[in-house]
Amino acid sequence: MILWNYQIIKKLPPVNLTDESFIMIQLLPSEESILGTQKCSLGPKFMNEHGLYLGTFLKIRCNGKFVICQAWPRADLDENFVQYDDMVIRENNDSVPYINQLSIQDIECLGYGTSLNELSVHVVLSDLKQVKKFKGSVCERANLSRYIKNILKNIGVVKDSRIHCASLNLGKLYKVASITVKDIACEATVGVVKSNTVIIIESVMSLERYEQKRDSRKLTLGGLNQPFEMLKEIIQLPFHHEDKLQHLGISCPVGVLLQGPPGCGKTSLVKQTAIDCDAHLLVVNSPDIFGSRPGESEENLRQKFQTASDMCEEGPCILFIDEIDTLCPKQGKGGGNAESRLVAQLGGLMDTVSDVKGLVVVAATNRPNHLDPSLRRPGRFDREIFIGIPSTDERYDILTAQTSRMNLSQDVSLYSLAEATKGYVGADLVSVCQEVSYQALRRTLHHDQEDIPLTMDNFLSAIGKICPSTQRGSDILVDYKPVRWDDIGGLDEVKVKIQQAVEWPIKHPEAFQRLGLPCPKGVLLYGPPGCCKTTLVKAAATACKATFLSVSGAQLFSPFVGDSERKIAEVFQQARAGAPSILFFDEIDSIVGKRSEGSSGRGVQERVLSTLLNHMDGIGIRLDEQTRGSDVRVLEGATCTSKEKGHVVINNNDVLVVAATNRPDMLDDALLRPGRIDRIVYVPAPDEKTRLRILEIHTRKMPTEGLDLVDIAQRTDMFTGADLENLCRETALRALTQDGLETATVKHHHFLETLDVLNPTLTEELLKKYKEIKLKSSK
Repeated sequence: MILWNYQIIKKLPPVNLTDESFIMIQLLPSEESILGTQKCSLGPKFMNEHGLYLGTFLKIRCNGKFVICQAWPRADLDENFVQYDDMVIRENNDSVPYINQLSIQDIECLGYGTSLNELSVHVVLSDLKQVKKFKGSVCERANLSRYIKNILKNIGVVKDSRIHCASLNLGKLYKVASITVKDIACEATVGVVKSNTVIIIESVMSLERYEQKRDSRKLTLGGLNQPFEMLKEIIQLPFHHEDKLQHLGISCPVGVLLQGPPGCGKTSLVKQTAIDCDAHLLVVNSPDIFGSRPGESEENLRQKFQTASDMCEEGPCILFIDEIDTLCPKQGKGGGNAESRLVAQLGGLMDTVSDVKGLVVVAATNRPNHLDPSLRRPGRFDREIFIGIPSTDERYDILTAQTSRMNLSQDVSLYSLAEATKGYVGADLVSVCQEVSYQALRRTLHHDQEDIPLTMDNFLSAIGKICPSTQRGSDILVDYKPVRWDDIGGLDEVKVKIQQAVEWPIKHPEAFQRLGLPCPKGVLLYGPPGCCKTTLVKAAATACKATFLSVSGAQLFSPFVGDSERKIAEVFQQARAGAPSILFFDEIDSIVGKRSEGSSGRGVQERVLSTLLNHMDGIGIRLDEQTRGSDVRVLEGATCTSKEKGHVVINNNDVLVVAATNRPDMLDDALLRPGRIDRIVYVPAPDEKTRLRILEIHTRKMPTEGLDLVDIAQRTDMFTGADLENLCRETALRALTQDGLETATVKHHHFLETLDVLNPTLTEELLKKYKEIKLKSSK
C-alpha cells in the first residue's frame, strides 16, 4: 500500500499493490548516473497522479529493507520503470516477506524533510590505520566530524539508517566505508544534513570489526557448555582483569590450544566465544601462510600477527590458528628447513604476545602429538582444553538444538537416538539431521505434499548411512547391521552367560559399582566352527547399543616392522573414541598364538600379543587421551571411574574385548588369566531343540508344503548352525532345479534329497576334544 504524509500533501485515495498503475511499473537495477545522489527515478505521470513533488523524500520497502530516497522524474520520461539509489537504508525488522528480488512492497511519502541541528553517528572506516589515528587524537576526531559533515551534506537520513559511502567520492577520499545514524535532533521523520549541523561521533570502528559484528549470530553449541565456559574464562582474563593480574604478579595467559577429533566443534566454540567476549576474531588458515619463495611464509605469519596487534587498538582481538599441526609440525630427523624456520618464527611471535594488550592466540588441532613441543611450553600455548567425543547427554543436547526447527512426529525419541549414536561427534549429528531433511524433501517432491512429519525410522535410516568421524579412514570393520537375540535359535544358556559378561557391564555399570564388582575386561567364546559365535557377539552389541569393531588377522599383520603393533594401538584408540564399544577379535588364535619357550627370536605374533596385553592392562596409553571435561591426567590402568566434582578419568572400562576361537588350546596362558580374559564361554554344538529353532528361523520366509521340521531336526545330528543355514539354501535351489523356475513351494522330500548329499561339519572326535577342553577349563 502507498501511504501519504497528509500534513504536506493533499488527501488522496491510497493506491494498493493490486492497482494496475502500480503493477505496470517495473523495478530496475540502479544506474551509475544516480549512484550517490539519493534519487528515485519515477515517471512524471506517476508522480503527478500520486502527488509526488520534485525532491520529496520517499521510504520504499523493497527486498527486506527500507530505502530512503528522493522522488525525481526519469530522464527518458518512461512510466513503466523505476530506479532508486540505495545509499541510505534502514533494516526492516518487522519480518514481512517480500515478493521477489526486484519487487516494491509499499511506498511512503515522508515530505521534504527538516534541517538538522545535531546528528549522532557511528563511523566505519575502511582503513585500520585511520581508526587508530582518529581514536587517539581529539584534533583528528574533530577533523573526522568535519569529513562526515561534508559527506552527508544535503542527504536526508532517518533514525537507525545506514549510509553507504563506497559510491561517494568524498567517502573514498576520507576512507569512510559507512555511517550509521544513532539519533537525529528533530521531530520530523527525515532530517537533512546542512552546513550548520553539528556532527557528534559516538564511535569509530574498522570495517573488518563492523562486518563481523553485523554477521555474528548466536551459534548453537549443544554439548559444549563446559569447554565454552573454560575457554571464555581464560580469554576474558587479559581482556577485563589484566590490572588485577598484574597487581598479583600473575602473567596473563597468551595462548590456548584446543584439542579434539575432527568435527567436535573447536571452530564453532572459538567463534561463539569471540561473540560473547565482544572480541574481533582473526582466522589464520595454513594455506594462507605458506608461500613459494624462501621467507614468504614467515613474512605472512608476521603480517597476521601485526594485523591482530593493530586490531587490538580498538578492542580485544582473538587470533585463531586452525589446524596448527600442519603449520608447525614436530621437527624430526628428516624435518625440512622451511618448517623449522616457521616453528621458530611462531615461537618468537608468541613470546611477544604478552606485550600487546587485549590479544589472545587460540589454536586448534586434532593431532596434538604432531605439534612441535616447543610451542606447548608455558608462556606460549600454556593452556590446553580437550574436547572429546560427546557423551549421551551431550549428544542429546546437540540433537535437541539441531531438530528445534524440524517437524518431528510423536514417535521420535531424541534420547534414544543419542544412545544409538555412540562415537558420533557434533558434525556427524548435523549430517544425520541433514540426511533426514533431504529424505523429507524427496518425499515432499515425490508425493506433492507439504510438511510431512519426520519419524523415528527416518532417523535410524540416516544413522545407518552416516559413518561417525571417529571410525572413518580406518581398516577396522565397523558393523552397523543389527542382530537381535530372536534371530539366533536356541542356545538359551549361552545367551544368558553372554548377556551377563557383555551386555550387563555396558548397560548397567552402576549395579557393578554399587556392589564393588569389577567389570570384565575380556570375554572368550570358543567352540566348534559354525556355531554362531560371531553372531552372538553382534546380538550383544545390538542389545546394549555399543559400537561394534571387528578385527581380523589380515587387517593387523603387516610386512613392516612395528606396523602391526601400531595398528593394535590404533584399534584400542578407535574403540575408546566410540565407547562404550565391543572390540571383537575373530579367530584370535591366528592373531596371537601361544609363545614358544625354546624360540630364540620374537615373531610378529609374539610382538602383537605383547602389545595386546599391554593395551588390555592400560599400559602405554597416551596421556592426552581424555574424556570431555577432564582435567585430571592418569593412566588408563585405573580400576574405577572417578566422577568427583564433575571430572571423569578415562580408563578401559568402556571398552570390552571379546574374542572367538576354534582352538583355545593355541592361546597363550597370559591372555587367559583373570584381569584380561575374565570370562570363558563355551558355545556348544546345537542339540535337537536348538536345531529345530534354527530351522524355523531360516524357513520363516520360505513358502513350504508338507514340511516336517521336527523330522529334519532329528536327521541333522552333527550339523552346526551354518550347516543348517546352508541346508535351507541348497534345498530351495534344488526345488527350483527340479520343479522349474515357476515353482512356488518347497516340499519335505526336497530337504531329504539334499540331506543325502550334504555332510555335517562336526564329528565325534571333534566334540570329544571340545568336551576335554571344557572339562580342563572348569577345573
